[in-house]
Amino acid sequence: MMKLLLGGSPCTHWSIAQSRHRETRPEGQGWELFRNYLIAKERYCPDFFLYENNKSMAPAIREQITAELGVEPIFINSALVSAQSRQRLYWTNIPGVEQPEDRGLVLRDILESGLPLREKGYTLKANYANSNAANALDSKHFPATMAAEPIRVGAIESSTGSEGQGHRVYSADGKSKTLCGNGGGAGAKTGLYTVPTGMAWRGHANADNPSSFEARPDQKANAVIVGHQSRLVIETADGRSFPAYEVKNGRIAIKGREYPIRLADGFYIIRKLTVLECMRLQTVPEDYIFPVSNSQAYKMLGNGWTVEVIAHILL
Repeated sequence: MMKLLLGGSPCTHWSIAQSRHRETRPEGQGWELFRNYLIAKERYCPDFFLYENNKSMAPAIREQITAELGVEPIFINSALVSAQSRQRLYWTNIPGVEQPEDRGLVLRDILESGLPLREKGYTLKANYANSNAANALDSKHFPATMAAEPIRVGAIESSTGSEGQGHRVYSADGKSKTLCGNGGGAGAKTGLYTVPTGMAWRGHANADNPSSFEARPDQKANAVIVGHQSRLVIETADGRSFPAYEVKNGRIAIKGREYPIRLADGFYIIRKLTVLECMRLQTVPEDYIFPVSNSQAYKMLGNGWTVEVIAHILL
């Protein structure tokens, strides 16, 4: 006899994120994948079982799963125990399962450093490794979770000669300091943010035609990037280059398209989260080592469970 059966068939065919050939009836490949869980349940007759899948499945599929398993699903959003909004249904015969306590976590809580685009991250996707700044702000279903980061480039003098966080200056292509509740100086509690000087311009720079330019942290002008779209490229000391985007009046322009964004005016690097940060979104212990490439680790995390939700159900 088996004591506990845990499982969740891939939701690719059922999810609302599936824009083409989404299955809305209890049939097809998605249903066959679910049937494998039923086969295991029927063969081993566990004392307790837990089955998980995406809340966005069609009502007909949800109703048939409920009929097959004989219990009503429990809706739990991972946002209660993590910084990720991940709405899932859990079918289980484990008694007394209630909603977990809201831990009040937001995206900035899991970043190695920096500022989040949003208070809660969107659901982590299996193809997250291919995310970029444009699709992070796209209005389609389940845009990617991203972070906006400035970096430090210097400091301003204080009257006492000290260099606390309030006097440090950061640029738009790196990492900010942790926000603090106390502190003095011009940038108290947040730090100061800027971009390097030394910009090389090409074309007519004005409000209607900002043209193309790039900047270096050593304040020397690079060769001008030739292109049809204006952009700012920041080159770091180790030779890496990153695109930076200007936020102005609550709008940001990426690849010729404007998006609304809740960030203070300034320049930002918009980046995808690291594997470690995605582990934190899924509440995977930080000492866990993925024996695969980063690309595969992103997929495993995107397809996986939020550990703390499962722990809450089992405990």
